[in-house]
Amino acid sequence: MGKIYRNFCINNHAIKGLRTSKSYSNYIYLHIILICFLLLINACEGKHEPVYIRVNQAGYHISGKKSAIIFSNMPVTEYFSIISESNELVKDSLILTKSEEEGWGTFTYYYRLDFSSLDIAGKYKLAGCESVCTSQTFTVSRNPYNGFTDKLLGFMRQQRCGYNPFLDIECHRMDGKTMYGPMADSTFIDVSGGWHDAGDQLKYLITGSYAT
Repeated sequence: MGKIYRNFCINNHAIKGLRTSKSYSNYIYLHIILICFLLLINACEGKHEPVYIRVNQAGYHISGKKSAIIFSNMPVTEYFSIISESNELVKDSLILTKSEEEGWGTFTYYYRLDFSSLDIAGKYKLAGCESVCTSQTFTVSRNPYNGFTDKLLGFMRQQRCGYNPFLDIECHRMDGKTMYGPMADSTFIDVSGGWHDAGDQLKYLITGSYAT
């Protein structure tokens, strides 16, 4: 901004000469326009909102449908591209489809980006052509979910409550308390069995039933 402004500056000797003519009024007018222009640029830059891209981190089947979710607090009008692992342009000018459904979270604008035409195996990422936002790297292959079954079963073994075959220990024995039930409040009961909710070893019926 300073450089732009200096380009419009003139020396003091020239200013003195301008004060006696109409050129001085034009000079002042030009500076007012310049200041307003710079303030407008700053205002536009201040309204910039980041754009976020979410892809399937497990990957996509080479012949299946492929889509990503893009969201922001400002309308997204730019095109998107697919970049290979070696930073080569694979596809460009991908157009977003605005979601007509009510959004979630704190964002206002949600879009879906379909790139099912990508049918070459490899590792890629999506990138905005103007915002330069990028997605996480994702894989396209004929067996994107290979090995996930074993990982999921391994996680369920780790989360087993009572006797845990993965850790070879027992937990949650006689540390449960009843409240507002037929027994007296704070009565200890055995609640071992089932699965923990997460690594914190808490148990919730809703999440546990979903997982099993």
